[in-house]
Amino acid sequence: MESLLPYLPDDIQVRSVTLPHLSNGVLPRLKNIWHMRSIRADIIHINGDVHYSVLGAVRSKTLLTVLDLGSIKRLSGVRRRVFRRIWYTIPIAWAAQVTVISEQIERELLLLEPRVLPKLEVVHIAVSSKFFEPKPTQPVVYREFLHVGTAQNKNLDRVIEAFADSGLGLH
Repeated sequence: MESLLPYLPDDIQVRSVTLPHLSNGVLPRLKNIWHMRSIRADIIHINGDVHYSVLGAVRSKTLLTVLDLGSIKRLSGVRRRVFRRIWYTIPIAWAAQVTVISEQIERELLLLEPRVLPKLEVVHIAVSSKFFEPKPTQPVVYREFLHVGTAQNKNLDRVIEAFADSGLGLH
């Protein structure tokens, strides 16, 4: 987010808000929804694993970004149906606009919630210019690889494959 601020017009103010309660259990989530009622802004952008919090925001001002559908893929039965309603069906119906970060997520979301189509748009994640700086000319003494998360939606196999093909010496 910070890397985009210099490119925004001067009349746009951006404020980042972290919900006060961990998204764990019914009561903390209800408190997060209640907290959203106190947030005042022209546009309220909700992303991350707190889709349900959109219910506390002013409906006409909400933008919900779905980053992935990994959580629902790990569930089945009644838990999956409840999760789907609370994290996708109801928040999508409430939000004024819904964005996803790739065409793949768009396809998955449309299979899950076809009624989202009229308000769905793909908006790719911006990449910081830090990733495009020239590579150092000095040789690398050691390589360190940290991949946080091993759940299926973290796509560890493809990350390892990409590094193996990159010539960085990951085996």
